[in-house]
Amino acid sequence: MGRSGRSFVPNPLISKEEDPERLLRLLADKLDDFDLINVATALSQFGKLCGHRSFPRNIAADDRFRRLMVRAVAMCGDGRLPARELANIMHALAKMSEAGKLTAADAGVQDALMALEQRVVCVASDMNPQHVSNTVYGLALLGRMPGAEARAALETAVVRVGPGMKPQGVVKYLVGVREAGSGAGG
Repeated sequence: MGRSGRSFVPNPLISKEEDPERLLRLLADKLDDFDLINVATALSQFGKLCGHRSFPRNIAADDRFRRLMVRAVAMCGDGRLPARELANIMHALAKMSEAGKLTAADAGVQDALMALEQRVVCVASDMNPQHVSNTVYGLALLGRMPGAEARAALETAVVRVGPGMKPQGVVKYLVGVREAGSGAGG
């Protein structure tokens, strides 16, 4: 049991899972015990597994995945989701969308994107170069132009972290900006 009296879910159990269905079953059994790290890790793992032949065609339609998304939205709303986990979730959602396994227009996905975008405003000042590039790139791949506050927060973060960005991060950022400016809207 963890400090809160709840069961503890070791993160390696989530991050080493190589079968999408087993990961969904883990969600069904243990989601109530997931902390913010577990939620971000599970979503990241789905992003890594989206090329698996048994990955659901539309993961957002699965009730177990929906519950995970609701939990991520709640963590945005109550201020628990830090910059790193936000960027990882955004990147994972984008990977699933790009692979055709997650429909960005799904109401649950839209709710999550709205919550993540609102949270960006609060955590952008804590983002490192990778967080910034993954967030902007993720928004672009998901076809979501951030609102004025989130865009301003990300632009300020880019100015702050720009000198430390690696070439891959700069390219991801520039592609994200180009995609967002080319009419992708959310």
